[in-house]
Formats: sequence, C-alpha cells, structure tokens
Amino acid sequence: MQREIGWPIYVALALVLLCGAAWHDTGYAASHLPGGEAQWRLTFEDDFDGETLDLTKWRILPSKSPVAPRVDAYWSREQTFVDGEGHLIIQVDEVDGEYHAGAVDTKGNFEQAYGYYEARVQLPTEEGFWTAFWLMTDGVLRVGDEGRDGTEIDIYEAPYATEDRIHHALHWDGYGEHHRVAGHNVLVPGIHQGFHTFALEWNVDEYVF
Repeated sequence: MQREIGWPIYVALALVLLCGAAWHDTGYAASHLPGGEAQWRLTFEDDFDGETLDLTKWRILPSKSPVAPRVDAYWSREQTFVDGEGHLIIQVDEVDGEYHAGAVDTKGNFEQAYGYYEARVQLPTEEGFWTAFWLMTDGVLRVGDEGRDGTEIDIYEAPYATEDRIHHALHWDGYGEHHRVAGHNVLVPGIHQGFHTFALEWNVDEYVF
C-alpha cells in the first residue's frame, strides 16, 4: 500500500467488543529497527510502569464523560488502567446489559507524521473482540484528495478470535458514501498466544507493516 500523507496523526489503542486484553511497550531492540539505530530518534515511549496511566502521554476515552456511545457499545473510562506490573489493561465489561469498552489515544499529547510505530500486545481469545492499534488524523473526514489530507492507518486489527489472522488497512475520504479502504489479511500461526509486536514504518513513499 503506498500513499503520501503529510498531516500529523495521533496514536490510538482500543478494544471495541467483549472482555480483557493487555498492552505493553515492546522494549524492541534498536538493532531491529529498519535501516539500523542511526536513522532513528526516539520521540515517544511508555513502559506502563507505576500504578497509574501517564496522562501527559495518553488520553482515556471518552475524554469528557465517564461513558459515551461507541457503535453497538460504549466507551468507558473505567475499562482502561495499568496493573502495576508493566501492562496497560484495556477491557470490556457487561454493565446492565450494555458492553462498556476501554480505549486510549495520544490526541493533544503526541501527534506526529511519519516514523516507526510499534506496540507489544497480547490479543484476547474470546469471540466478539475487535482489538486495534492505529494512527488517526482529523483530516480523514475530508473528501477528495486521495487520502493525502488524512488517512486512518490500522497497524493491526484483530477481529478473528477463532482464526490466526490479523488485518492491516488504510481508510480515507471519510466514512460515508465516499469512503475508500485498502487492506490485507495476514496469517500468523499462534497469534493469540502470548505477546506479539505489531509495527509500522511510515515514510514519504510507503507504509511498511
């Protein structure tokens, strides 16, 4: 998938439908960075240590109320927390017949176009989950410039609890009648066992998932 985009984006992590997932910084070895360590400068990192989420880096959704509508469920601030053992927990609970899901993003705290992005994630195994790690800009709602004015970049989505597949995707030109998408499913045996690192290199010429 190739597309040139110059708008600043923010990072989002979310779980949008059923029970519990853990997120952790990778501690990824610098030698594994594309092109080697010399090409890169660290601009954002979180090991999720301590007892509370660092709100100078993250925004817990919903940002202005305890609960807010989200598709067939609700964002809930209570479903996002750190466990004191180096993990960010994003979960879903059933509350009075409604599903309340957790999510975080970096909007207003960290926004950057281009770079190398990664997260180490343990995927849930229960059916009904749809976890995701993506980059977003408000410009994605604009129509008519082939996505150069804003694109949602899904580093991974995992809606397949019973299959060893993940999904990479780009969305642009809004989410209505003009919406366009390009995506690809990837088979990864054992993807639901243990932690896995999901990463994207985004440069002026292409996305490398």
